[in-house]
Amino acid sequence: MVRTFFLGVNAMRSDQQIGERSATQERNRGRSSLVPGGFLLKAPVALLAVFLFLGLLGSGSLQAAQDERKALTDRAKAFWDARVKGDWGTVFDFLADSEKKGGTKEQYIAFSKEKGPFRYLSYKLEDVEVESDTGWVKTAYELEPTRFPGLPPNKVNTWQVWEKWEGQWFPIPTDRQQEVPKLPPRLRPVKEESAVMARANEFWKAREKDDYKSVYQMLPPAFREKVPADEFLGKKALNTYVSHTVQWAEVSGDRAKVRITVDYRPNDPNLTKIDPQQEIILQQWLKVNNQWYLDVPEPKEE
Repeated sequence: MVRTFFLGVNAMRSDQQIGERSATQERNRGRSSLVPGGFLLKAPVALLAVFLFLGLLGSGSLQAAQDERKALTDRAKAFWDARVKGDWGTVFDFLADSEKKGGTKEQYIAFSKEKGPFRYLSYKLEDVEVESDTGWVKTAYELEPTRFPGLPPNKVNTWQVWEKWEGQWFPIPTDRQQEVPKLPPRLRPVKEESAVMARANEFWKAREKDDYKSVYQMLPPAFREKVPADEFLGKKALNTYVSHTVQWAEVSGDRAKVRITVDYRPNDPNLTKIDPQQEIILQQWLKVNNQWYLDVPEPKEE
């Protein structure tokens, strides 16, 4: 389960808180000029072997990436061909369970033919990118509402996010699109994303150490103006955090979304030996005066 996250699992509870040479070496000094000749003969060969090996590794990785990109391209073409042809049975096979809504393929086909909201007229795949098990397909397509066929068609150009599941590519359903960045890596601000990921990593390390003084300093200035440090530090956190992994960040202007996996236990001395639970969290971060802060809502004035 993924959920948007502020200060922690359910934030902070307001009522409790948060050299000598050897003789042999000396004898060999007089003929040292002969030794390098053999070395110089062998060294380039050895180095060449290393470079060839590394080259093969690199070419293998490149080929794998190209193969994955082609596989995604082929799947995307099959998906969009089916949409344009009205082959709803094939479209159904691409859907996640949440989009099938518990219905059968036959029911989906019948509904799409009779009451489907859109008719897809054409499409063009403009770009395809893959990173690990996530892919992005830039697609330009035209569609028209089935109930108003006389209206001019809508033209859409967007990046559709796909995921690889059990060796096959599928479009990510609408209800899970927040789990991945909307744009491929080359179109995102890598420097800023690295900065906010590093900041999020600091935040979670502090939480694991119960270092809430550091946590407090990573909250926005506007929040700290209204909530003094002693008030914040006097509260008790709901959970004890064991470990974390910052998976990715997506930056848009002065705002960022960061996805983290955390392992935690309830903050209860009687539960210190239970196995940690794991949760995927989406945090919102805010850039203020060239620094990233966890975006938490300001307290309401009473």
